[in-house]
Amino acid sequence: MDNMKFESNKFLLVLQENTMSSVGKKFENK
Repeated sequence: MDNMKFESNKFLLVLQENTMSSVGKKFENK
């Protein structure tokens, strides 16, 4: 169970990083 929680947390962190970089690129383009 803890392993599943860890994996989902890692997935969320990666997702967050991708979102941040996408938002950053949008701001840079403006």
